[in-house]
Amino acid sequence: MVGANVPIFHYNVDAEEYDGQFNTSHTARGAFGSKTWDNQWPAGSAYPDYFVIGEPYTNVGEGQARIDNIRLYVPKKVGMGRSRSN
Repeated sequence: MVGANVPIFHYNVDAEEYDGQFNTSHTARGAFGSKTWDNQWPAGSAYPDYFVIGEPYTNVGEGQARIDNIRLYVPKKVGMGRSRSN
């Protein structure tokens, strides 16, 4: 997703969803020098979603979870030339 020509916090799941328009290098600078990583979001990249229980962005070392009833629904694969309603 793009808003005002800026990517909104969501990476592409499939390589076909992204053409590389936001690929850049990233440089971190500190007291002991700097380091540059090239191709941070290249064309052809894909970042599949993974199922996570909990809130990993607050503090992964705290809290607890109890799950006693869970269902995971996975869509059926659709063959070539067929719609989901078939």
